[in-house]
Amino acid sequence: MSHSTWFLTAALVGAQVVLVQPVVMATKSAAEVRSIAQGVTVEIQLQQDSSVGSGIIIARAGDLYTIATNRHVVCGKNRRDRVPAGESYELGLVDGQKYRVTASSVKLIGTDLDLAIVRFQSSRNYPVVQLGTASALKVNEVVYTAGFPLAQPGFSFNQGNIIAVVDRRITGDRGGYSVVYDAFTLPGMSGGGVFDRNGLLVAIHGQGERFGENTELDNKTYEVGSKIGYNRGIPIRWVVQGLASAGVNIDANYPPATFTTTREKVPVSADEYFIAGFNKLVEPGDDVVAGKRAAVRSLSEAIRVNSRYTFAYLTRAYVYLQLQELRQSLSDLDRAITLNPQFAKAYNNRGNLKYEQLNDIKGALADFDRAIALNPQYAVAYNNRGNLKNERLNDIQGALADYDRAITLNPQDAKAYANRGILKGYKLNDKAGAIQDLRQSAKQLRARGQTQNLQRVVDVLRQLGATERS
Repeated sequence: MSHSTWFLTAALVGAQVVLVQPVVMATKSAAEVRSIAQGVTVEIQLQQDSSVGSGIIIARAGDLYTIATNRHVVCGKNRRDRVPAGESYELGLVDGQKYRVTASSVKLIGTDLDLAIVRFQSSRNYPVVQLGTASALKVNEVVYTAGFPLAQPGFSFNQGNIIAVVDRRITGDRGGYSVVYDAFTLPGMSGGGVFDRNGLLVAIHGQGERFGENTELDNKTYEVGSKIGYNRGIPIRWVVQGLASAGVNIDANYPPATFTTTREKVPVSADEYFIAGFNKLVEPGDDVVAGKRAAVRSLSEAIRVNSRYTFAYLTRAYVYLQLQELRQSLSDLDRAITLNPQFAKAYNNRGNLKYEQLNDIKGALADFDRAIALNPQYAVAYNNRGNLKNERLNDIQGALADYDRAITLNPQDAKAYANRGILKGYKLNDKAGAIQDLRQSAKQLRARGQTQNLQRVVDVLRQLGATERS
């Protein structure tokens, strides 16, 4: 059983719409942005479908509030094109109040945006999010993701950076997904906000942190690739355009500005090629191998346009791994590290490649050590180094310490719980501790829909004479 985590882990055309401009304000602390985000974030529970998503209070007219979210959130499991007849939605607000609305309160936005609105009435005074501008999205800018994960109770808020963003719709941007960022997310956070350092909404989070099980080439690459570190969102530019088409009134405190959209175009810039390649990586289509090859071509074009594009090398290395083209993968990771010797994620990925595929144990340990030295908060690297110590170095106590640290840094790390549970059950003779960890892992994996990994954990529980639930 492999336990490692490889980190990369309708356009409305020609229309003029109002784009809001925020009040100029000073950069806020992360705690201040968290407070703002929590105040405007809504948990959305589908009662018949039993699925969960998030949304943002984006407008108010008297007692009528409008929540922006994803189309795939309100449509539920496997129904991206229609609101289920007879469905009802329970909305959880910051003050603990719950509001029940029916499908008639839901409206899908446009025809090719993964965007929808939900309306509810309340006499209570809830905050409305302030919107950023399209220009607020810049590569390397700090952003925060916020929402309600399915696998854990309560609100989740995480910091990251913009990886890539483009200013126009491009062919294959998959529902308006034209911004990529690495702030941590979990299933259930879809439809939640992406906020800048001023607490302004700059995107709606859509997808991230994992691939669907039908997008991997075999069980081995699925296990290695089942968690990613990049996420995709819909930039505020397209959110505002979609809201305008639905007649949603934006807060009058913002002076208006206009922009004109362009028709979908093939990529021309490095970022556009990168996003096209990343979208194809995540959603390769029915022919998975062909989809991965298309991703390689787009990422190669990004590198052709910008030979120093470290994120493109990192991502193409991951696709090469999935295609089992290991030397090409190693070459790209070497290049990314040469270009940026402080690139902790590239060291982590190269460590995994050396450990899992190239049998270079000494080199793998050096890479994991370097990744952790560069980023002591890097939970994934601790988990991966723990696997190496456990499986190849027979350093049981060192492995346990690394798993403990990974879980402390990221209590939602299902793999670290599974790995620690296996270590406790088979090498530390701590059966009770093993069962507790494995059940926690199973709970998170089930909530995320990762059925292959879930089955592996359930099988280990059975070997220990336990079941998934106590």
